[in-house]
Amino acid sequence: TTTGKKFDVIDDETGAARDIDYAYTQMAYDEKGHGTEVDFNGHKSRPLKMQAYLRLDYSTRRNQVISWEVVPKEKVPKAALAKLNR
Repeated sequence: TTTGKKFDVIDDETGAARDIDYAYTQMAYDEKGHGTEVDFNGHKSRPLKMQAYLRLDYSTRRNQVISWEVVPKEKVPKAALAKLNR
């Protein structure tokens, strides 16, 4: 992962900050090594661990990350890992 940008999550009813989240923009690669830049939120009140490997569920129809999970390096496809380690 890359460094996330911290922002306040605003309550729609009160207009007050109700939580903290982090937004990320980074390159993502599929099992064939094809890359695309993605934007997503961590949905955590703390930043994601740097240099962690994430498996993203990405909707090409909606052009957005649906969900993510941290995975061990051994679970990252070789073509994607080669691009990430450049």
